[in-house]
Amino acid sequence: MQGPPAGWVVRVTTKALQGPPHEEYWDTAIPDPVAAEQAVSNVEKATPGQEIRVVEALSESAVRGIGLRPGEVRKRQ
Repeated sequence: MQGPPAGWVVRVTTKALQGPPHEEYWDTAIPDPVAAEQAVSNVEKATPGQEIRVVEALSESAVRGIGLRPGEVRKRQ
């Protein structure tokens, strides 16, 4: 990746009472990693037992390829 990140992949991990934790991934078009985590937390309505962390930087071309507008977050299907 050349230049600063244009967005981040954010992982939301929910601990299960039994079995392995459940993981969901979100793509964000937010260049600041802390702001990307907060944006996902606001949309996901984070609950106790959830961990929200950036896991991968996204280039400008990756963000465009995903079809995100600046500031947008989208859960992966």
